[in-house]
Amino acid sequence: MGRKAVGSTSGADTEGPSTDVKPRRYRSNTGSFDQNRSNMDAGAATRFERKHSPPSVGDRFGELTVLGIERRIMGANAQDMVRVQCSCMAEPHLVYGYNLRKGASTRCSNCAKKQAGHWRKTFFKYADACPDDDHRRRLLNRLSACNTRCHNPTSKQYHSYGGRGIHVWPLWRKDKASFLRYVVTLEGWDNPAFDMDRIDVNKGYEPGNLRFIPLGENRGRNKRTVREMQQRILDLEARIRHLEQRPE
Repeated sequence: MGRKAVGSTSGADTEGPSTDVKPRRYRSNTGSFDQNRSNMDAGAATRFERKHSPPSVGDRFGELTVLGIERRIMGANAQDMVRVQCSCMAEPHLVYGYNLRKGASTRCSNCAKKQAGHWRKTFFKYADACPDDDHRRRLLNRLSACNTRCHNPTSKQYHSYGGRGIHVWPLWRKDKASFLRYVVTLEGWDNPAFDMDRIDVNKGYEPGNLRFIPLGENRGRNKRTVREMQQRILDLEARIRHLEQRPE
């Protein structure tokens, strides 16, 4: 066997099958170092300059007034924090400067919660009927529970309420504000320890049949015992026999 020329491939000396794979091409890097170096030199002068000037003491953003700038360490980086005070004179607190610039921080957390609660969908239509948020929430939740047990057949309590003819006044189901305007006229409506009770347990939630009493008293009074239910059955059976015995 003869020796092969230096740089030749192993195998037969004849040309192998052709292939569609093209050799990879490389871009020339001529002049790229000088170009990158010039870009770095041009940006070195402005790399650490502030893009936005910091707020000054006394500047006002919404309800917040700037009291000063404090530099805080956030992990591996230093961050400028702005100390502000809300117009409600709450305790001063720190916010990010970019939140002030873009309008994301305009009031303290307490004022933000009050503002959100004012426009909350659950309450904004009924503020005139019951201005206090806590009372309004409690009373509307009570009405919602009554609607569920009286008009939702899938409720576990439906058989004891809607199943035996206990319903919510139709106007109150359509207009919750009318319900609030009525219950705020009842004695004890503003006492969270009191529960809304039906005066006649065989009638529904309707005008003239509601009152507010302590929760324990409500449970004890409305609890139907087996003896009472048995007596009602006996009374109904007696009435049926009486009607059957009447001459036609």
